[in-house]
Amino acid sequence: MGQPMQNPGSITSSVNGDFNFRWHERLHRDREFQRAIKEGRRLVHPALFIFICPRNDKRMLRRLGLVTSRKVGTAVERNRVKRLLRELFRLNKHLLLPGIDMVFILRRGAVGLSLEKLSAILFGLWQTAGALSAKTAGTAEQDHL
Repeated sequence: MGQPMQNPGSITSSVNGDFNFRWHERLHRDREFQRAIKEGRRLVHPALFIFICPRNDKRMLRRLGLVTSRKVGTAVERNRVKRLLRELFRLNKHLLLPGIDMVFILRRGAVGLSLEKLSAILFGLWQTAGALSAKTAGTAEQDHL
């Protein structure tokens, strides 16, 4: 017989190559955002700030939180960039080290960027932070497009 069926909503589903972006893979509470911002490593780019913070629990999840303000642009522009960043995270989370929380804070430079440009920015920042798993760090940027 094959492997046992996984519950599609289980917490381990994202660890095993699930490309959904589930509720438990998002930061929800203010204290989760504040911890990642206060304790995490800060990376700066004209398009966004990224804070990457390892967690001390045993969960293997990679979690994402997005922050933006009205200064960035119109609601349509902000929502488009947030959709693109969520999509990049969703498709590439399996390449990241497990057990980290990330907060993306959008800046004005993110408005109008294409998926490819945002992807290049993210992979460069992830590589700088050492957030990519060792086996994928060298080839991840070519594989994601």
